[in-house]
Amino acid sequence: MRNRLSFLGGLAVLAFSSLLFLPSNAAAPLPEDHDTFWEYRVIGDRILLKNPNASVALVPSVCKGHCGLSTTWWGDDVRLTYAPSSHSRLQRVVVENSYLHVVWVDTRINGEMKAFYKRSKDLGYRWEDDVMISVSPDLVEDGAPDITLGTSCLHAVWQNTWKPIGEQGHIYYRRTLDHGATWEEVYFLSSYEHQSKPSIAALQDTIYVIFTRYIDTRDIYEIHFRKSYDEGATWTEDRVITDYGPSLIRGTLRANERGLHYVFNHKDNFDEPGNLHRSQEVFYIHSPDWGNTWTEPAIVSHRDSIHSQWPSMCVDDEGRIHVTWFDYKTSPYSETADIFYTNSTDNGQTWAEIQVLTDAHTARWSNLIARGDSLYLVWEDWRHGYDQGEIYFKHSPDRGQSWDREERLTHAPNESLEPVIVEQDDTLYVAWSDARDDPSNIHAEVYFKRGYLTTTSVPESSVKEHTLYLNSYPNPSNVSTVIAYQLRAGGHVTLEVYNLLGRKVATLVDETQEAGYRSVIWDASEVSSGLYFYKLTAGEFTETRRMMLVK
Repeated sequence: MRNRLSFLGGLAVLAFSSLLFLPSNAAAPLPEDHDTFWEYRVIGDRILLKNPNASVALVPSVCKGHCGLSTTWWGDDVRLTYAPSSHSRLQRVVVENSYLHVVWVDTRINGEMKAFYKRSKDLGYRWEDDVMISVSPDLVEDGAPDITLGTSCLHAVWQNTWKPIGEQGHIYYRRTLDHGATWEEVYFLSSYEHQSKPSIAALQDTIYVIFTRYIDTRDIYEIHFRKSYDEGATWTEDRVITDYGPSLIRGTLRANERGLHYVFNHKDNFDEPGNLHRSQEVFYIHSPDWGNTWTEPAIVSHRDSIHSQWPSMCVDDEGRIHVTWFDYKTSPYSETADIFYTNSTDNGQTWAEIQVLTDAHTARWSNLIARGDSLYLVWEDWRHGYDQGEIYFKHSPDRGQSWDREERLTHAPNESLEPVIVEQDDTLYVAWSDARDDPSNIHAEVYFKRGYLTTTSVPESSVKEHTLYLNSYPNPSNVSTVIAYQLRAGGHVTLEVYNLLGRKVATLVDETQEAGYRSVIWDASEVSSGLYFYKLTAGEFTETRRMMLVK
């Protein structure tokens, strides 16, 4: 956590009960008695405001696996990278039918951050070797990569500080036409130096990239935009969306039928423009015509003297925009805060009342996705002690109106950081940076786990009787499929496959097994296309599911 604190040092926090829900456009003045009641000092270009009388007890951990109040079974933690003495972080994940794609940066080469890629062809059961997609192995650093799927290509973009003429800060792009097996040559997207913080999105064959450019002579960041109509083969000219201000932090770009949506974080230009110590806030811009015109930045977070940072955004199938971030105004701590949430149904013209989703004041870094009426949120949380970050999860069944009880997803020594989450076919996939394998708590690897969505919640009183969870991937399948299940208790287990006439076509498991997560691959090459049933029996409990085979 020490490395993280050096990055976050001096971030402003405020714990003052009357400021829990400020109007989003209201400036919050300092308390009249802040000289005696509040700590107040300036660190560099940031203000530290902290309530020294606030205190928060540690919150007990919640259960692992199915807690009875959520709709998810969680599998085991899986280590994806093996790069000793390196630091892996800033991962992004995309799921594509039976493929899982992960990008991240780590320091295995010369101690400098480089962009890497890894894939699984069976939804995370087996993984291929790491591939460096960076432009150069030289002593230069890559920034956080981003990744998206078009109609037929996988697209990656990242920042790199290397260029033959020696300029600093540029945007690079690569694509793969064969699900990550091979990558085309690097495409240089930058038109200027000092460009960074890219985010990428796709809508069918059109690919969109937003990134920033720092103008050192004016001490501002411009927001730049490029798009490709042919899945990355050619690109439009680099154009400026807006000049916005200093200290712009990387944003998130999303595309849907209503246009482009971009949420970002930087110092509030509208709040005392001449004040170098003004707070970080969350802003949103919208393009209804997919990049030709853009709205003026609209503030999403509370406008006050307290930092709001690291926003995450998703857009649901009804076009509602959902945004989370972490905000210090409810926290007595200077390094951790709480996760805040709001949404907009009109492309950012108005925003719903801001909700505070956590109350331990120990959260940072959230990531949010939508699936139907549900929202799924992950974040890193430090309630269990210094140098002991853990990954937590929360679910909303009604597009953010209410939220289920939080779940702790990791139970490991050292730091678990920067989680990201994706979803496909009733399965959640989470990846994060994890230092459990390094006793010094300095070097981290990429870890991964699955969450299996159930169709209904299970009452807490019946959790012990709910003995298994069963699913198959992919479904529909073509030649083979992975059938996964989790046993709540050990015993004799059978897993059988039947055709539509009720005839058994395969016995995949017939043995005694201990409690825990299991998976088995069914090779269906010898049977014809059609509907099949797979039946799992564990002790007195039996469950049957359907599976479509399409050849």
